[in-house]
Amino acid sequence: MIKKHASQPLSRGFLLVTTLWILTAITLALSYFALWLDRSVQDIETFKADTQAEIDMLSTRSTLLYWFSTQSFYQSYLPLPANSTLGADMDVSALSEEDLMAQLLDPNFMSNDGLSQNNNKDSGVYVYVDNRAYQGLGATLFSVQDASGLLPLRGVNWQQTRRLIMNLGIDSADTQPLLDKFQDYVDLDEFSRLNGAEAYQYQEQDLLPPTNRLLRTTAEVQAIMDWRIPDDPEQKPKITPDQHLRWQQLTTITAARGYPNFNTAPREVLQSIIGIDHEGAERIIKARTREFLLSTRELYLLLGNDLGLDHEYVFFRPSHHLRFSLWSAQSRKIQQWHISFTPGLEDQAPFELHYRLDLPQAEKTQAPERLETPLLP
Repeated sequence: MIKKHASQPLSRGFLLVTTLWILTAITLALSYFALWLDRSVQDIETFKADTQAEIDMLSTRSTLLYWFSTQSFYQSYLPLPANSTLGADMDVSALSEEDLMAQLLDPNFMSNDGLSQNNNKDSGVYVYVDNRAYQGLGATLFSVQDASGLLPLRGVNWQQTRRLIMNLGIDSADTQPLLDKFQDYVDLDEFSRLNGAEAYQYQEQDLLPPTNRLLRTTAEVQAIMDWRIPDDPEQKPKITPDQHLRWQQLTTITAARGYPNFNTAPREVLQSIIGIDHEGAERIIKARTREFLLSTRELYLLLGNDLGLDHEYVFFRPSHHLRFSLWSAQSRKIQQWHISFTPGLEDQAPFELHYRLDLPQAEKTQAPERLETPLLP
């Protein structure tokens, strides 16, 4: 009898199992490739959206620089000319010298003395410099803040600074130590105040010593002892990140000319003035939305008490120092540009860019009110 060989069925079974494994490996590879391709497409779309958002922000900033460099503004707003070409069709960088001169010679443009040559042709569109928000190019939102409506960190009024610190909700027990350390950081001597800190205290904590000069940006306060955010997440900060962000929204280093502008100051800055409480600040803000404030007598009638302000240092018109804030829903940052304009000065650039800050968008941060306007359709 002849015996049949058993290797042939085994070989077929091995080939079948091998084929199944190969097909499984190909399927997994194709699935991984499809997943990688989908993620790559998503990354490309995100990159395109982020790039477009950045372009929209820069274009919006360029448009704002053009407006504020070529026109004068009134009590707290910039009127836009009726026939000005706005929006996505306007490419400021592409304007020829002839086109620029033609627009500057338009009768609806504002002259250097701030008076329109033809006030009857007002577009009815205004950019207020009290930090209210407007729609910019694309998905960009922007606001403009008159720096003279903020608390100056140069030529500091320490009494107002103390009240602003308290208005931010910082523990009252920490207010004076924070103020002392601030003063020690910017004064010229090496003598420490009661609750202050000089170079040797900074060295004990491995920190850079005080600069003993005026601050160069509003964010520099984070270099001051106890003002900075601790590296250890378990250590409770004296000032929270949200309070730091709000501080930078309420202070300035570019304008220092007396009391804050009552037509453009935020509520917390108004409350930093002795004699103005929360209710008084709300009255001022409500009154100035109807009609601009022009005198200390109007403040007296609104508040019912005399603030005792030195008239020489009280202002109701905005300065040429402005802050542009730009952001969008796609971006987690707020671009903050601090700029001074130089109208009427020959042989000088029309503006000076002091510095730029990139600030986080925090949910608890008080955002400016968004207004629906035809500003940039």
